[in-house]
Amino acid sequence: DIKDATKAELDPITEAELKTLVVNMPNRVVDRFISQLKHEHPNHPWVKDLAEKEADFDRIAVSVSRA
Repeated sequence: DIKDATKAELDPITEAELKTLVVNMPNRVVDRFISQLKHEHPNHPWVKDLAEKEADFDRIAVSVSRA
């Protein structure tokens, strides 16, 4: 269950393995997973944090392009 998964902390070995998998995935696969997460779990803390960072990036990009 996604709610249980977000509450549980990953042990260091599992976390390291997960990071290794993601780092070695093709960008298109990672993009697809992120898109699915955004669509299926828009209120997940990670998805919300990513949305904030994307908005910050867009805001900064606009301000830099005007300079």
